[in-house]
Amino acid sequence: MLRVIKYLVVFIAFLLLLLFGASIVITKFYSDQLKELALIKLNEHLETPIYVNEISVSAFSQFPMISLKLEEFYLEDIKSDNDTLVFAEELSLNFNALDMLKRNYNVRKVILNDGFCRLKINEFGINNYSIFESKNNSDSSQFQFQLEEVSLDDIQFDYSNKLLKQHYSFDISNALLSGEFTSTNYDIETNIDFKVNRFQIEDVNFIAQKNANLDLILEVNNNPFNLKIKKGKLNIEAMQFDVLGEFNSAENDDLSLNIKGDNIKLEEIFSVFPLDYLYVLNRYKSKGVLVFDGQLDGKLSEKSSLAFTSDFSVQNGALLDRQSKVELSDINLNGSFSNVSKRLVVQSFSTKLKEHYIKGDFSINGFHNPLISTN
Repeated sequence: MLRVIKYLVVFIAFLLLLLFGASIVITKFYSDQLKELALIKLNEHLETPIYVNEISVSAFSQFPMISLKLEEFYLEDIKSDNDTLVFAEELSLNFNALDMLKRNYNVRKVILNDGFCRLKINEFGINNYSIFESKNNSDSSQFQFQLEEVSLDDIQFDYSNKLLKQHYSFDISNALLSGEFTSTNYDIETNIDFKVNRFQIEDVNFIAQKNANLDLILEVNNNPFNLKIKKGKLNIEAMQFDVLGEFNSAENDDLSLNIKGDNIKLEEIFSVFPLDYLYVLNRYKSKGVLVFDGQLDGKLSEKSSLAFTSDFSVQNGALLDRQSKVELSDINLNGSFSNVSKRLVVQSFSTKLKEHYIKGDFSINGFHNPLISTN
């Protein structure tokens, strides 16, 4: 048994030395060709040129992969002078050493570190991110993308749409996407840790400075393109949601997304509300359980908004007014919300105030200057 282990260790060590030696040979004799091919291939597919401060090839930073590093990589914003669309301190394209010995430069992994992406749509509906060339290039090139993994670290993502008055901003601390990206049909496993800096629609910033995590399994079909969420979990601070949905390009880029939360504490919801506008909530201490079922539907378009509707209920809730010390207990309610009508409706509401029971319904119309109706 010891002899078998000894031979196994020697064999593994020999393979590692062989791979290490091959990596050194590759970086010495193939680095110039790899640098040239990479820039040519990338620029073939873009309407705006790639700018790089320095390009290097390393056999050690991503061992056993060969890594092509593009330092201070950026793309200009072609719709705005003196502005940048994408920037990264370091963009790494990783290759299999055995592929490179055959002079097949197949990109297996992409790593983007310390950068930002700024997508914009102006007041006329013109975007700054339609930068990909529509012409078809031959797939017989030595340099090809056969991605198995994409990694993002410390990337700021910003999207603003002046036409629809929307602004979303996220800090992505870590994101990992893995799958057979070049297959016709495949699954992508996705995990993203990020902070929601801004989630603004018109004049209301619904979420600000909140930590979040997104864990998805995506089913991708490429003929025609269809994206389905087979399994999804979204955490915003302590709140947990299940996410399912589908995007279909053959059906006019239709999106359908369902978000459910079954055991959400009221105090957690209040901590996420936009208190700049619903400032009155800040004076209340709350407890209870919220059940939430939201639906996002519509066409992904630069000129039309998605429709978001939700049904929700609260069971055994309580509100304490911190100033007057008045407490509402045994709160039970059922309601709905629509961003299209800008209306929140509570169809049934019951609570206990001291020894008295209160029942009724109410609605809130508009969120910038809310109009409250009660019955």
